[in-house]
Amino acid sequence: MNILITGGAGFLGKSVGKRLHKLGHSVSACGRDAKSGAELEPSGIQFFKADIVRENEIFEAAKNQDAIIHCAACAPTLGPYEDFYNTNVLGTANVVAACRQYGIKKLVNLSTPSIYFDYQHRLNIKESDPLPKKAATHYAATKLLAEEIIDDALQQGISSVTLRPRAIIGEGDKAIFPRLLQVGRRGVFPLPGDGQSLIDLTYIDNVVDAVVLALDPSPQAVGEKFNITNGEPITVQAMVEKLFGKLHRDIRFNKVPYPIFIAISQALEMRYKFFPGLGKPSITKYGVGMMAKSQTLDISKARKLLGYEPKVSLDTGFQRFADYWLELEAAGE
Repeated sequence: MNILITGGAGFLGKSVGKRLHKLGHSVSACGRDAKSGAELEPSGIQFFKADIVRENEIFEAAKNQDAIIHCAACAPTLGPYEDFYNTNVLGTANVVAACRQYGIKKLVNLSTPSIYFDYQHRLNIKESDPLPKKAATHYAATKLLAEEIIDDALQQGISSVTLRPRAIIGEGDKAIFPRLLQVGRRGVFPLPGDGQSLIDLTYIDNVVDAVVLALDPSPQAVGEKFNITNGEPITVQAMVEKLFGKLHRDIRFNKVPYPIFIAISQALEMRYKFFPGLGKPSITKYGVGMMAKSQTLDISKARKLLGYEPKVSLDTGFQRFADYWLELEAAGE
């Protein structure tokens, strides 16, 4: 197929593009970061500098495509609601409009399990479980609105599938493990609570597997939403210990009561709101909550309807990231 990946210059988009190209598909990618996108071209992937918020740009990129994999998103923890709405909601509407314009019938939407988070412990969350009355972040709120647009697209004859991958890790990750390493760079890692909260992670290759499966779904999977994880819940403390251990670095923990950590994060967010020139806070209320409150996902639906099975274990994923990180450090990057 001819396949377009929005957000193709990002961590997930690049990985999906390279896999699909190896499988013999003609792959194009679009995004705002031309420099990062240019790195795809030696892999045989055409890159369009395009912002999905601009309808004409996504329409140009979507010409002659058979399928779109929608990875583009505005995903930071903090920022104006308008920024999230424009990219996540209006951008998704533009992607769907492009599908209608060119008769593109296959659409894979990358969403987020952040929509489940409510600052409470929640285990084995199913896709059908009730959602919080109020989203925890602008990102979660707007991604949920984006899902509603994808649902409407199904009624317009577009065979959509939505994936909700949790905390993607692996070579090329610039968000999760690098931030953990930055926090613990001095050998001490502050933990909210006792560090025993359970979380899910997903190795990048497993997410890519899910995307490939979603491109050719069974009739029962069309229009459905799927949790995607490694299926190996791990405590926050064990995650940090494993990461630093794979890098052969010592780490000790400073366990801070959850209410104190939340109060500190809220104060830092308030400072950022009134004095943005001081830079974004090193910790946020949402980040503290995600570290202190258990959240695991049930992936049985993805296993049953998509045929998804996480093939790369967390231990292997940690080791691959560590090897990649050590190579970067050796190269002075």
